[in-house]
Amino acid sequence: MEAPPDPRDVAPPSATGFLGGPLGRYAAPGERSWRRLAPVVVASAVLPFVGAWLRQGHCVQQGWSGDDQFWRQCFSDLPAQYQIAGLSRGLPGWAGADLQPEGTPPLVGLLMAAIGGIVPAGDPVTSSRWYLAVWAVVLVACAMVTVWCVAAIYPRHLDLASRLALSPVVITAGLLTGDGVLVMLVALAMYAWVRGWWIGAGVLLGLGCLGRPWVVAVVVALLLWGWRRRRLSGAVATAGVAVATAGLLAALVSLVNGNAVGRPLREWWSAQPSYGSLWFLPQGVKPEWALGAPATQVILVLVWVLALGLGVLLVRTAWHTPTWPQTALVVAGTVTVLAPVYPVQASLWVLLLAALSGVRWRDLLVWAAVEIGHASLLWLYIAAPSNPEKGLPVQWYALAVVLRIVTNLWIVTQPLSLAGTPQPGDERRAEGAVDERERLSAHSATMEVPASTPALAGAGRGTQHNPPVTEGP
Repeated sequence: MEAPPDPRDVAPPSATGFLGGPLGRYAAPGERSWRRLAPVVVASAVLPFVGAWLRQGHCVQQGWSGDDQFWRQCFSDLPAQYQIAGLSRGLPGWAGADLQPEGTPPLVGLLMAAIGGIVPAGDPVTSSRWYLAVWAVVLVACAMVTVWCVAAIYPRHLDLASRLALSPVVITAGLLTGDGVLVMLVALAMYAWVRGWWIGAGVLLGLGCLGRPWVVAVVVALLLWGWRRRRLSGAVATAGVAVATAGLLAALVSLVNGNAVGRPLREWWSAQPSYGSLWFLPQGVKPEWALGAPATQVILVLVWVLALGLGVLLVRTAWHTPTWPQTALVVAGTVTVLAPVYPVQASLWVLLLAALSGVRWRDLLVWAAVEIGHASLLWLYIAAPSNPEKGLPVQWYALAVVLRIVTNLWIVTQPLSLAGTPQPGDERRAEGAVDERERLSAHSATMEVPASTPALAGAGRGTQHNPPVTEGP
């Protein structure tokens, strides 16, 4: 038997009963406490990485070379860059020879070079195997920290952390690149924010901004959320620390390696549409239809304008105050999904923001199935020129891309419908008035809305509510 629905629950009682779902009527609360369950949820983050490593099995034995790595579904950019970019030279090579892995942001490139310097010397296959193994340990540790942050932010909703820890998208995306480090930085920044450590949150976000553009969109979402919550001064202060941190570190890195910052920025601004992106489809049908740099730059600007517009729409029109993660899911998710470059590993940061936003297990599993299907078909499409009869035709890959884009847009725009739909007992607030829910929300490290909040006290069974308000400085 289930207990009556808690008005603070993020998901409805039927959403999940596993790792943090509603307590049974006769269950002892201590059996489902934060202290007892959080280590289990954090440790479970290892399981998808076991699948990711097993997926690399053939390449671990035979090496990452030729089209065989695509046919065997074990391609990874980490060993590929280790071999191509000469990362075995480590940090001295990175600093002295302007070494920068292609298409890699400065923070991740620095880490790739640092790890390359500690890998034991040997033949290419053995050293690449060691390189991926070290990265696997680092990424598993980052995933566990990320899951812990989500559990610590919502200790009464550990099912959110379990959605992140056990997501099957990690099997296909977890060991592709070092982006799991950036996901961890954003999760730590959000945890620091709710603890009131706005300087630490800004420093962490500044580090992340040296990684991928989506982290910049997360900072923009913080400003939009602060505007709606009338906490703009704290949000501006955190964003200012992030900009200062990113600028200072970029200047220092540029002094050591002149291409470490400038080259990734130029590649991002002038990048051609790549696999997985909606804008790659014309090129896939006919090479002469490929979009040039001017067209992709216009698309890039329009996508950022659209993302900002959707963020403003969310925070201005929502019945329920959206949280920072929900706002970030809309803004950063739109920037990611509609960008000219939409890699497989982008699912990792969409997953983090979706889990923090309270997207249901059911919806995340449907999304994960589409992501895994696209990732599997992608390698068959890339390898098709070497064996057209065995490879995937462009028409089928185009269908997979369209389905992926549609599914991701469905996920990243969910806050627009969840926060924008009135629930039973809600009353439309007067223009300019402060929501009773916002007025009574206490500054809390756990981001929980007090149970006595009138706006939630009358919530009915089966309704899905936004996660508790993300409080901060």
